[in-house]
Amino acid sequence: MSRVLAVSFAVIVALAGAAHAENADGMIRHDVAVRYGDLDIASESGARMLLARIDHAAAQACGGSPYFYSIYSTAPALAKEVFVKCHDEAVGRAVASLNSPVVTQVYASNGLPRIAGR
Repeated sequence: MSRVLAVSFAVIVALAGAAHAENADGMIRHDVAVRYGDLDIASESGARMLLARIDHAAAQACGGSPYFYSIYSTAPALAKEVFVKCHDEAVGRAVASLNSPVVTQVYASNGLPRIAGR
């Protein structure tokens, strides 16, 4: 059985500065497919593997790194904050959309590994 989780993320990338963060006009939407047909997500090890894949997909969809955001040179703290928020919200939505008690439990107890730069 081929299972694919469609994970969508909206990323703020075109901010003029920190003062305009809340009213950003530029939103880029990235969709990343996470395949998990090869995993038994009813097992803890399968859930952990899927969470690692979701984590990686979220980082990709949120721009790869806050260093790639156009605002990083003028507002690095804001760029990091936006990246982390994008990532965390996207992962939370992806986990909820799976409706898997084991994945939800593993995520709630352990969270995700942090990627360098976040």
